[in-house]
Amino acid sequence: MAVFLYCRLQRIIQNMINYLKSMRRKYSNENNTLKYLKYACGEILLVAFGILVALSIDNWNETRKENELEIVYYCKIKEDLEVDRNKLSSISEAVVTRQKVSKRLLLNLHSTPEDKRVIMSDYLAAVRSDTFFPSKAAISDLISSGKLALIQNETLKKNVLQYYTDMDNSLKIIRSNREEVTNRIFGYPNILEMGIHQTFYRGDYGEDLVALLPDVNWQTDKNNPYFKKFEEHIGIAIVVNAREKQIVGDIIAKIDSLLTPLNEACKV
Repeated sequence: MAVFLYCRLQRIIQNMINYLKSMRRKYSNENNTLKYLKYACGEILLVAFGILVALSIDNWNETRKENELEIVYYCKIKEDLEVDRNKLSSISEAVVTRQKVSKRLLLNLHSTPEDKRVIMSDYLAAVRSDTFFPSKAAISDLISSGKLALIQNETLKKNVLQYYTDMDNSLKIIRSNREEVTNRIFGYPNILEMGIHQTFYRGDYGEDLVALLPDVNWQTDKNNPYFKKFEEHIGIAIVVNAREKQIVGDIIAKIDSLLTPLNEACKV
């Protein structure tokens, strides 16, 4: 529509210019200086007016494109947050499962089972973790391309940027806590005496090799150093899982608070 109006206006102005030129030639030939000057001034004013109108249309068209692009980015940010929310919901469910497994593992440990596989079958499920990589395509593009100024809703822009800052800090806490749990896997005096080959990796070792490796029943002696270290390890895992569940829940709540205004901005 804007292009059509622009072209239409150009034709009208050009026709008027052509008319003024013909009048200028007429009065110039008639040696009518006063009328010639009037029409010359009219021609100059018309050209200036045409330039101003053209610039106004260009500016309006550019503003329209920027407004459309702003809406596109609102939608892209919303899509990224929705992807993050789905991932975090799955992680939250996994954390709850790890909590249950960890508690069951400690209960089984304190029942001093004769068969160590009763506890080792749950060991890795209790101490392993999930890695979360947030979706940052839209906000990264806005910042790296210098287009952040496109976002005119200052409150929403501030809240989105704050969300990504808070999320990065939260993920650092989660990673640090999970490293505390993971590193303890390798903190046993002898990981084979602890029984790592009797866990989820039993099939990778193979039954022939498992039969040759240590089979120390430390789980039947609560004073055994392995028992105490294992107990502490799982106890820390329970605390870390509880903290991770809280942090993930906080991130999800922040996402929910942003999705409503983003959804409205995306529909404009």
